[in-house]
Amino acid sequence: MFKEVYAVLEVQRDEIKFAVGIFRDNRGLKVVYKERVKGTWLTDEDEIIDINRVSQKLRKAINSYNANFKDKLVRISVVLPSKTLQIKDVSSHIIVNFPNIVTHEHIRLLHSEANKINFDKRNVMINIKPYNFIIDNQFEFGITPINAPNVHSITMLAKIYTVNQKVYKSFKEVIKQSDIDSLLITSDMFSIARQINSEASFKENFITINWGKNQTDIGYFCKETLVKKETVSFGIKDIISNIATKLNCKNDVAEKYIFKLLDFSSNDQNESIIYRKYISKDKLLSELTASQIKNLVIEELNWIVDKTDACIENELKESIHGFKILHVGKMTEIAGFEKILQRSKFKNNASVYYSLVTGASEIWLTSICGMIKMVRIYNKNSDKLITSNLEIDKSQIMQPLNNQNLNINNQFNRGIVNPRILKQVQRNYVQRNHNNIGSKTQNNGLHFQRNMQNNANFSHFNANLGQNNHSWQNNNQVDKSYGYQNNGVPINNEFMNDKTKNR
Repeated sequence: MFKEVYAVLEVQRDEIKFAVGIFRDNRGLKVVYKERVKGTWLTDEDEIIDINRVSQKLRKAINSYNANFKDKLVRISVVLPSKTLQIKDVSSHIIVNFPNIVTHEHIRLLHSEANKINFDKRNVMINIKPYNFIIDNQFEFGITPINAPNVHSITMLAKIYTVNQKVYKSFKEVIKQSDIDSLLITSDMFSIARQINSEASFKENFITINWGKNQTDIGYFCKETLVKKETVSFGIKDIISNIATKLNCKNDVAEKYIFKLLDFSSNDQNESIIYRKYISKDKLLSELTASQIKNLVIEELNWIVDKTDACIENELKESIHGFKILHVGKMTEIAGFEKILQRSKFKNNASVYYSLVTGASEIWLTSICGMIKMVRIYNKNSDKLITSNLEIDKSQIMQPLNNQNLNINNQFNRGIVNPRILKQVQRNYVQRNHNNIGSKTQNNGLHFQRNMQNNANFSHFNANLGQNNHSWQNNNQVDKSYGYQNNGVPINNEFMNDKTKNR
């Protein structure tokens, strides 16, 4: 049975996250290995503090996966933090010579020119998203005009996304010291947006609000493109610290009350005393009910909700009605978070993301699952299938094999045999077992062929790949949309080559 294996690394300020996900046939994503290491790993500018230490942690996680699953990871995708992420507009132009037909090589040159135009020693381009192509300064296209005839010149308008060079180099050095190659690199804003959207909703206008530990990130997306990002320097860590100060307790105690002991969707235990603390300075026993502690927390949450509302209102003004607002992040783990959002001016546009990915119900895996989804979409539109443990040309997968000693069992496990090859294998099998020729043997062969066709991930019998791994909860309804699209992935600069199909 053929499977695609994808490993992802994400490093945030206070934790290292590593996970491996598997796609098997059309069953969707399943995360089979995950690990999170607490600590202080990034500077205030998102640069890795101790490259050697982080690479050791990564190497240990990779070795653990390899040993447990009897596999060998050789490539890994990387999710970068978005604090230094910048968005710029760029225009590149080339002349198309005889025979005046637009090819993939022309698109590659446009991307290369866009990178040169934006050359900046302090920043590195990690993604590019074309949104308009102009042919001969007259005709405009919203999609890549591959094979367009009678073309003399073509101009590409695009958004390019850069991060600080020191940040980029520190992550690349971790990969290098871990003796592994990088597969795809992007920002967490892209990977999160990809995971929390269905194929249809990703093409619409939407806003992501990522309630992080140290900050709250707001991303404005329009037709698959990140147009703008805003950051509010206030996160759940600040709320915990403020509540701990008011309760005169440690941060971990305050965190326990916020995430474990309080339910903002219910008033059943509001008058029960749930906190007692003897204040030695005042020689008093402080007692607080659930309602009183809720009010302290709501006061903090209301401030950040109002702040994000102000940012959105200032950016979109009257056009907010055309946008959906998608909430994700640590804050959504608070019981009754949906009720807290009732304060928002845009509550009717809001939804909260909850993961249904097998093996990845934890919210901290959202961006990692989104990155796995992005790499798989990239593979779908590429001439090669490149995973964390495999690289193979798709054209070779469907080519007939002339080896008459083909091992049937091995081919079945890989699930990439062309049906024409299988028929030849069956004939050889019958010839070697001529004493058993009969309807039973032939029927078994036909049954085996059907199984092979059903398990061939890249045969023409399975052109539509899909998954059902995400859910939106809005007004107590769950929308289980699924699917992949061709045009949704920002193109990574490292993986442009002559044979890559451009979107």
